[in-house]
Amino acid sequence: DLPGITRIARDGQQVDGKELERLILRMSRRYCEPQESVILNVVSAMVDFSTSASLQLSQELDPTSRRTLLCVTKIDQHAEEGLAKKLKVAASQMRLRPERVFAVRNRKQQENEGQVS
Repeated sequence: DLPGITRIARDGQQVDGKELERLILRMSRRYCEPQESVILNVVSAMVDFSTSASLQLSQELDPTSRRTLLCVTKIDQHAEEGLAKKLKVAASQMRLRPERVFAVRNRKQQENEGQVS
């Protein structure tokens, strides 16, 4: 489990945002480069996939997508039409087979209270 790729340092961190991004990318490359590693990208449905640093990095490290999985979270909060198309386009661009793409919906409060599994 690696940290998300960020470009903004928090208050109290000893590095600036660009250096923090370089550190995280270097660490991510070190863990994802070995061919036996599986690359699991966890991305919110609300972001533009084409600008996702983690998706770009996985395409760089696994150009054939043999080791790459895509998990899209918060699909219940995606307000725009066309989420299915967005997922298909991302899978196509990354050369991912459909069984390597997962969409995750958060449970609603009613479901929690009703103990719906």
